[in-house]
Amino acid sequence: MPYTVKQISNLLDVGPETVRRWIRRGDLKATQRSKKDGNVISENQLNEFLISRPKYSQIKIKPSKVKKVKVIIHKSKRRNKIMMNVLNASDITIISYDSSVATKRFITNNDLGKTLVFGGNNPTPSALLATLLRTATLKAAHDLAEYRRTHPATVKDDDYYRHLEFGHQSYRMDGCGYKTVFFNVDITDVKDINKVNEFINSCANISSDEFKKYMADTTKSEEYMLKMNFGINFGDQPDYDVFNPAAGQYDVIKYLVKCVLLDMRHAFMQNKGLRYISFENNKDPESIYIIAEKKYTDKNIVTLTIGA
Repeated sequence: MPYTVKQISNLLDVGPETVRRWIRRGDLKATQRSKKDGNVISENQLNEFLISRPKYSQIKIKPSKVKKVKVIIHKSKRRNKIMMNVLNASDITIISYDSSVATKRFITNNDLGKTLVFGGNNPTPSALLATLLRTATLKAAHDLAEYRRTHPATVKDDDYYRHLEFGHQSYRMDGCGYKTVFFNVDITDVKDINKVNEFINSCANISSDEFKKYMADTTKSEEYMLKMNFGINFGDQPDYDVFNPAAGQYDVIKYLVKCVLLDMRHAFMQNKGLRYISFENNKDPESIYIIAEKKYTDKNIVTLTIGA
């Protein structure tokens, strides 16, 4: 750790001008950083001077411990300009967040989530998101099919390949694996982000009966549908109508996804070197996940995966 002239004058109980005179004569070696900062003296240079002077030879300067600073990139600090400058100057291309912790914190701290109960007799956030995604995807496919009955598509139509560009879904019948993939999303374009949000919100205004229509195992009992779609054990009843997508719990999930997407958008806009942002926890089967992966290094086009 370097010492200033003032620090040495205090240490040796002499005036600052005396220290400067030692430096001018060459008795005390120093380095001049700038006219403003003046001379600085390293620990080795100071020790050499002390040894050469009997008056000060008993003074020992112990090597200072270098403090290692651990930089933690936290979600709430992402808008910090200094942190973004650090990111841009580094080789960091991947940012990952533990969605289980973040989701619980979001629900606890958000006004929408404070009074709502998840788990137990009620679906977890991941079960609600999986149901919402599956319903929205199937509804979109159904609406497109109905439209195509009277409006046959041609290759020139914008949505001819919509089933390939807009979404792909896979669902496991054990009720804990569903995802929707959005291709060619400009993560920095708020219009593209809004399209994704609109897709997730697309079943918010439909009736409970219509919502049920897109569930798995619709030909079986409601108890069986609760188990397959929401993970609710046989014999248990949720505290609210899970077949109604306008329920408060759905609002929380939609709002959470929206917030994560906006944060991802901001991060990509601020840090040109980012290639991959993940909001997930592979070890927690009840966590939701949102992943944005850049397709091109020089563009903000990503493949966006949302699932549970």
